[in-house]
This record gives sequence, structure tokens and C-alpha cells, in this order.
Amino acid sequence: GTQTTALTSVFVASFASMSARWLLLLATHCSAALRNPFRAAPTHFDYIIVGGGTAGCVLADRLSAASKQVLVLEPGPSPAAELKIAAPVALTKLFGSEYDWGFRSAPAPGTAGREVHLCRGKCLGGSSATNALLYLRGTAADFDGWGLDGWGSEAMLASFLAVEAQRDAAFRTDALHHGSGGAVPAETPRYANPLSERFLEAAAQAGHPSNADFNDWSRPQAGGGRFQ
Repeated sequence: GTQTTALTSVFVASFASMSARWLLLLATHCSAALRNPFRAAPTHFDYIIVGGGTAGCVLADRLSAASKQVLVLEPGPSPAAELKIAAPVALTKLFGSEYDWGFRSAPAPGTAGREVHLCRGKCLGGSSATNALLYLRGTAADFDGWGLDGWGSEAMLASFLAVEAQRDAAFRTDALHHGSGGAVPAETPRYANPLSERFLEAAAQAGHPSNADFNDWSRPQAGGGRFQ
């Protein structure tokens, strides 16, 4: 199937410590609200965002920066004081924790009837906060297939480029598919497990094409390679 992601695929959220089973983030501007999270709430909101995950947080920031009253509802805790989140190497320690929704795939023939754990962040910042998010836009056909004004691949690519802060020098030279002046950092993992290299070699030997950049819409997305 096609792969689609939120407009702001990667956003590492950092918020002041506020723990509750349901977090309410109210802002005329997000930074001001976080400096004083206990001020009286207004009785009117321009927007209510259900879910303070990666996209929800970015959307709340953009709307509140435009002087809109925004209410964000998030069922998970704040990740601000969690050391396992501060250290990406502890990613697997978050599996099945209070910061993980604990989703599992349905048994399938391709996995020999097994379920596969799908780590999805259950906290303010979502999967970007739990270091379980890839920078993958999907394909141009995903957006064009919606047939919605303003949501086609051309318009979406312009938005992607505007928010991206590409850190890899090799990708920064590709101005057609990558941006460098936005607020959303993206980079290739600095460490490559030797087993992952053998995996890609095996894919090539099996006849699968290589793909050095899954966000390059000038070529098919299928292939073996490393995600950002």
C-alpha cells in the first residue's frame, strides 16, 4: 500500500514538565503558555486539536503563533523528565511502556503468522518524542490521489521544503527535494549496524533496486536503503 505521513514528519518536541492523564495545552502563543501553564483558561477556542503527537504539536504551534486560541488534548504523559527519551539508544526500553500505544499488526503469511510490534508514541510530541519516527513523506501519487485543492504533490512538496532543516550535506545539494531553512531537522542515522549493511547487500543480490533517498520524488520509492 501507499505510505503517507503528516506534513511535519519529524519534529522533536520539548515541553516544560506537565504530567496528567489528559494534558491540556492552551496558548495564544505556545511558548508563553508553557511559561505559565496554570493561567485561567478562556471559554472560547478557535481550534481544538485531539492528540498532542508530532503533527498535533506542530499544528498547535503554527496556529497559536497566528494569535489563535488553541486547545490540545493528549492522553499520554509529558516526556520532559524521561531519561529513556533523552537518550535515543534506549528506544527499545520504551516499547510497551506508558509512552507507547503498544499497537501490534495482525498475523500475516509474510510474518509466518506472527504479530509485529508497532511502536507509536503516547505522549506529548508523539513518536518524535520517543525516537520512533522516520522522515518519510510518502509518494507524490499519495497526495495527487486525494484530488483535493491545495493538497496535491506540487503544493505539498513546497510545504515540505519550507519546514525541512536537512543536515546531511549530500541531500542539502538537492534543492528540488530538500530544504535547509525550516524548523524540522532531518538526518541519516550516524550509526549503521553491520547487520543492516548485510541486509541491504542481500536485498541487492535478490534483485531489488537501491534507493539512497526515499524522499526523492523523481524516482520510484521502492528499493533498499537507509531511512532518515
